[in-house]
Amino acid sequence: MSSNSSEHLDMHTSDEEREMTDAELKALLKQSKKDKKKSKKKKGKSNKGRIIKGLPEGSHVQLGAYCQQPLEEQLFDHELEALNTAMQMEIAQHFSPKFVMACIFSRKMDLKRVEEMLKSCWKWRVENDYETFPFWSDIPHQMFESGAFFAIPGNRTLDGQAIFYIKPSLWFPKQIDLQMLTDWIAYSNGVGNYFDNMDCHRNGLVMIEDLSGMTMQNVDMKMQKKFNKSLMDNFPFRIKAIYMLHPPAILRGIMAVGKFFMKKKIRDRLHVIEPETLYEIIDPDELHVDFGGNYEISPEECMQLYNEAATRNDIERGYVFDEDVEED
Repeated sequence: MSSNSSEHLDMHTSDEEREMTDAELKALLKQSKKDKKKSKKKKGKSNKGRIIKGLPEGSHVQLGAYCQQPLEEQLFDHELEALNTAMQMEIAQHFSPKFVMACIFSRKMDLKRVEEMLKSCWKWRVENDYETFPFWSDIPHQMFESGAFFAIPGNRTLDGQAIFYIKPSLWFPKQIDLQMLTDWIAYSNGVGNYFDNMDCHRNGLVMIEDLSGMTMQNVDMKMQKKFNKSLMDNFPFRIKAIYMLHPPAILRGIMAVGKFFMKKKIRDRLHVIEPETLYEIIDPDELHVDFGGNYEISPEECMQLYNEAATRNDIERGYVFDEDVEED
């Protein structure tokens, strides 16, 4: 009798107790769904759709030398897979695989945004008569040889970011016409920025500006506006920081005006620092001597390395040099 009574009680649990059990079950199912979503996100982060710092096995970066490894050796497997997919886009036929890969890094592996950037760049090229990016042998080199801007191949920060050195005091915009500037933008950002290992696009770059000796002769806001407008959303960049040294009093006015032409994320990456602070960012033995480091290489030597890489690229792209043309 007692046993039957017990079974009877178990089978007739109160409505209140049943409602609590149902609520707990719903909560359990809801939590299970959340856990599955988190698990999927974690799996996605392990490779596909994420930028991984570092270098693939077999890829290498050498200070003072441009990379001559095949592109596929510079990429992780999931990056190469993304590139192969992107190269199937109709718009990609107008660009080199290296340019497209840099766009993939710039747009954080989002291929829809990559396609938008390629279309935007193509529109800019058509508007400026660059249906084909210019050859090094066909454009003036004055801006490249000024010493106002230079990069050392294989030069990296402690975090693996590429380094771009700028000396505005050597930049005289009145000596540069807009066509020369446009040629420089098209060649540098369409061709030259891909001579180094692709890790500089994977990890991004920092700019170091030595503003000592800078005057109003080194400033042209009309040219700066054209420069910024040409680059933004048209060419792949991952600027991580801009470090400014020895800022003159004029800097406040320039930045006040210049900020109108900069995206917020660029403004937030501007830092005025003391030269010694660079030692926390770059190994002093790899920091250029003109910026307080120990690495000695002249802008002219950097230019020679660039010239050699650019000439190789001209040959690879099928440029016909004068000496290659047979006389009648």
